[in-house]
Amino acid sequence: MTGGLLGARCPRLRKPGHGSWYFSVEFPRAGARRRLRRGGFGSKAAAQAALEALRAPVTGPAPGISTKAWLERWLASRMSLRASTWRGYAAHVRGYLNPYLGRIPLVALAPADVQAMFAAIIGGHAAGRSGCGSWPSPCSTPLVWAIVDP
Repeated sequence: MTGGLLGARCPRLRKPGHGSWYFSVEFPRAGARRRLRRGGFGSKAAAQAALEALRAPVTGPAPGISTKAWLERWLASRMSLRASTWRGYAAHVRGYLNPYLGRIPLVALAPADVQAMFAAIIGGHAAGRSGCGSWPSPCSTPLVWAIVDP
């Protein structure tokens, strides 16, 4: 091998992902670095278009939408999940997130609201009152955080 570009003559071209375009971008986030990498694009232009779409300003939630309505829309939009994963998300959304955060307008939702929810759930669990089985467990807590902070 000379190290030159093989293009369409590359013997590994049939392997998944080999020969396609990728992009990598870092987002500022408090604490740890957050890096996103996407690939499988057929052309450089397609990869650049996807990157620009990702960098485009996100429109805020519809005025007046409640956190409960947004969570229900979010749950309905999860199409590529296993059935058991979807059921778990639905149980956490309907058992914890909606009862504690659902009445708050989405634009007004703050980290303090989420902290208060966890404090109330943990306090209720310690007193023998839990809404969704034996939660919070070491496995369930990160799942709820994943829903709240994707």
